[in-house]
Amino acid sequence: MNDEDLEAIARSLPPVDLVQAHCQAEAEHFANWEPSVVPMPDFVPGGAVRFHCPRACGWFHDENPGLDAATEPYRLVLPLEPASQDISDALTRQASARATALHERVSAAIVDHDRQAHSQTVV
Repeated sequence: MNDEDLEAIARSLPPVDLVQAHCQAEAEHFANWEPSVVPMPDFVPGGAVRFHCPRACGWFHDENPGLDAATEPYRLVLPLEPASQDISDALTRQASARATALHERVSAAIVDHDRQAHSQTVV
């Protein structure tokens, strides 16, 4: 098969509306997407993590996990004579609470943005 054969095949195909094809692909991509699903972030200089709008509109939400306002930041409750498992459990509880709080903040920001900016988007 040579270039002329390929060009003949291309000419025989129906024309494609690229805008319509893009809109169709986007609609299929977001058909089952929930705005509360937190996308993977980008890591930006200064320690922040940036969560972009999954609809690729340019909006983003920045978080700085090292500076978040945890209810009791870095406070660990331990028994008087803690074993290593007690310390591990306390650190795990705090890390889980902070991760949950981060997820809730980011999820709320994404849902709010999605409602405000994409309420007309058909999904």
